[in-house]
Amino acid sequence: MTDADPTSLAPRAGITIRELEVTPDLLGGGLTLWGAPLAGLRVGVSDLVTSLWELSWDTWPTTIFVREISLSTAPAPAGSSPPEAVASHVSIIGYGFEPGIPVRTKWNNAFGFPDNGAGANSILLQTSTPDEHGRFGFVATHTTVKRAAKDWYWESNNQLVLVAQQAQPGGPILRDAFDRPIPPHVLWQWVP
Repeated sequence: MTDADPTSLAPRAGITIRELEVTPDLLGGGLTLWGAPLAGLRVGVSDLVTSLWELSWDTWPTTIFVREISLSTAPAPAGSSPPEAVASHVSIIGYGFEPGIPVRTKWNNAFGFPDNGAGANSILLQTSTPDEHGRFGFVATHTTVKRAAKDWYWESNNQLVLVAQQAQPGGPILRDAFDRPIPPHVLWQWVP
């Protein structure tokens, strides 16, 4: 599903990318009804998920979202403060995109990172090509950057934002979607 080499991003932004297969179980696991998960219900949920899974890409609104964020730590070099390094693992799913046309993804409001092809204060993630039903998914792993508490941005429109834009190469944006606010801990490690 990817037409860009995701490993080319790692040296510039501390990012590695791994494809995530979007499956009926993944879709069904996230379904809720008035906030309660449907996955625990046995009657008819499997048939419902199968029916939803088979719908055409243009049935869905263009959507990008973070399904899961996890953090892991490892010892930092001796004498570091804090004494651990943190990596974030972010599962990202998109749907409602036209099959066969690349979708470029990026973090916006990534203040202080060098431009790696997405513009100032943005981090290019990867370009994915949606499957025949307009879906794609990947896991981005970021090595977080230490940032002093006084340098964190807390204004309402300065949260980290996940952006997906679909366009023919060299053409105008055909579809776009975004997910805000994403916790800043995806990119930054809070230090005193």
